[in-house]
Amino acid sequence: MSKKLAIKKLTASDLTFFEYHYRNNPAGKQKAINLNADVFIEKMYPFLETVAENNRNRIPITLEFYGPGIRYNVYSLTRKIIKGENYKNWRLDGELIHEQDDAPDRFKSLIPGDFAVMEFDGSETYPNLCKIILIGLNFPDDVGLHGHFQNFMVEKSMKLLSISELEEIVAQIKPEINPQHPIFELILDEAIEDAAQGGIQGIKILARRPSYSTVRDPDALERAWQKAAKIGRKGEELVDVYLTKQKTNSIISDYEWASRDNAVSPYDFIIWDKDNIKVLIDVKTTEYDFEQALHISFNELLTMRDHNGKYDLFRVYNVTENSGNLRIASDLKKFSEKILEILEQLPKGVTSDSISVKPRIISFGNEVSLSIQNTNDTQYFNENE
Repeated sequence: MSKKLAIKKLTASDLTFFEYHYRNNPAGKQKAINLNADVFIEKMYPFLETVAENNRNRIPITLEFYGPGIRYNVYSLTRKIIKGENYKNWRLDGELIHEQDDAPDRFKSLIPGDFAVMEFDGSETYPNLCKIILIGLNFPDDVGLHGHFQNFMVEKSMKLLSISELEEIVAQIKPEINPQHPIFELILDEAIEDAAQGGIQGIKILARRPSYSTVRDPDALERAWQKAAKIGRKGEELVDVYLTKQKTNSIISDYEWASRDNAVSPYDFIIWDKDNIKVLIDVKTTEYDFEQALHISFNELLTMRDHNGKYDLFRVYNVTENSGNLRIASDLKKFSEKILEILEQLPKGVTSDSISVKPRIISFGNEVSLSIQNTNDTQYFNENE
């Protein structure tokens, strides 16, 4: 997954990144937002230090500011991620953030203890774009989110934030949250993927954002479907490598990539375990986190129930070009029986093509790391970029 979310509780010194606070509320001279190394490096970009060494510890990045509140347009500018010799944390730095001519008071009412929800995007080793949603206690449209983020942080100054955690926080303050709040910018991509696959939750989120340009684009869902198909193929490639290793290590006897030869197959792989017992495997892939909804077709449910043997579900998530994570749900016969018992009671002439399922209601095993190959993403940057 190239996109990574974190939330930062802003200190007085962080606020000096904004010109108004630097001039009027001085709290040191750093002119930057700290990116705590224990989160930003250790958990988000562990290889960033190697990449940055080739560019004097400076990584150019585009910043897009949203909020605080709902009245302001996106403010886009270019800065750098910097690591100085005399401080342990990395910083969003480069130049003060000036007030805009058309929004001269935008950052003045931010106070220490307000939040910056940051979505970093780029490669697995370094980001080149950061969306920053500012959440201010002095802004009525932010108050609900501010309170929940305060509870979420639990005395942390910076913390990872998953899409599912953000969705749960947003769900807790409905219906009082304004549907035009910029926080929805961070969950729209996941909603578009879900909607493209027929997910009702994704459709509901998009319906709340009628003014968003991607939603108005008639080709957006088509592109999302194509992207989901590509990500699905990548998930199967990762599982193929995983099963090859399983076979090499004699954990399974053999396997077959069924969907490669039959695109409408209700399963993706067949494996034969050490006792040569046949097991069907369905791979469900997302580039987002584990909790992204699963979409299971009616045909897949029938096969789960009627197959004379095990039918396992491989959940592949956080998928990138070369890696991902895997959790396995084993033998879904009883699950499919319960669902089909309900679906088969629908009135005559009414059928359900598929269902959407939250992964948490299915029993999955422990996480396994998947990879296709190791890549060297070291890159040199022009200091003048």
